[in-house]
Amino acid sequence: MAETPSGDGSETAHSAHTEPASQASSAPSASRREQRAAARSTVRRGRLRATIDRVPTSWLATGFVVVLLGASAAFGGLADAPEPPIAKVVPGESIAGTQLEIAVTGATVADALPELYLEAEPGMRYVTVTADVENVWTTPASSGDFGTVVRLGGVVGKALTVFDVDDARANPVLQHGVPRALGWVWKLPADAVDDSVGVRVYDRSYTEGKTVTSGGSFGDPVLVAAGPVAVVEAPAPSPDATIDGFAAGDSE
Repeated sequence: MAETPSGDGSETAHSAHTEPASQASSAPSASRREQRAAARSTVRRGRLRATIDRVPTSWLATGFVVVLLGASAAFGGLADAPEPPIAKVVPGESIAGTQLEIAVTGATVADALPELYLEAEPGMRYVTVTADVENVWTTPASSGDFGTVVRLGGVVGKALTVFDVDDARANPVLQHGVPRALGWVWKLPADAVDDSVGVRVYDRSYTEGKTVTSGGSFGDPVLVAAGPVAVVEAPAPSPDATIDGFAAGDSE
């Protein structure tokens, strides 16, 4: 009698039929895992977004600035800008500015300035710094506004007065392109006046007016030149010197 095949054949056939079923069952399982992972990722992103939304905007802006400054510092962006060069004040040499061109000519000291009706009390003296000044701006300028343009080193405050050296008029108006000799006066303790004074020259920037009719103005003085200038005794005034018809020192 011929032997019939053992159960191997049936088992093989059975396994052939059952393997696709196993694969089919594992596929939905993998799909569900992916769905759960995607859901968890969405939840995490939502929580992160909610947390960011609760952070004040100012904090975010500050953080951005900090990062920006850090990056800038890494490349040297926070290094101090080089200071503009300061010229040396040399008598007779012009110093060009935005509004004025100034050439300091000298410095004198005196107990009294009769042409200006000034007489110092005991222990005080008047120091005058003179300069040739030209208005290089397009409009006339009153020298009454020049008190902060020329200063003395170590002296707080502006000059007592600015005057025309030729006729002693206070605060003359400078026309464009017309040089004039001006003087700046300070009253100082006699023991503070040495053989020289430190003269400092400033430039000012122009600011447009807020309206068409208001015009602009000069301000924000910046030091552009400095240096020592020798001080000499002022010559004694002439006894017959006059100011507008009056003898020097006379009153109306």
